[in-house]
Amino acid sequence: QSMLTLQHFLVRPKVLGLYRSAIRASKYIPDPHSRRETIAWIRSEFERNRDVEDIVRLSAFIS
Repeated sequence: QSMLTLQHFLVRPKVLGLYRSAIRASKYIPDPHSRRETIAWIRSEFERNRDVEDIVRLSAFIS
C-alpha cells in the first residue's frame, strides 16, 4: 500500500465517520429485515469504493 498524501490522511477519518454515522442511524429503522438490508447495503457501497484514491471523488462521497 502506498503512503497516504496529506489530503488522503485528512479525508480518511471523515469517510470512517460517515460510515459509522450511517451504521448508527440504521438502528432507528424499526423493521429488522429492512435494518439488516440497509446495513448490508451501506457496507457493500463502502467496500465497492474502498480503493478509490481520487481526492475529488472522495470529497464528493463525503459531501
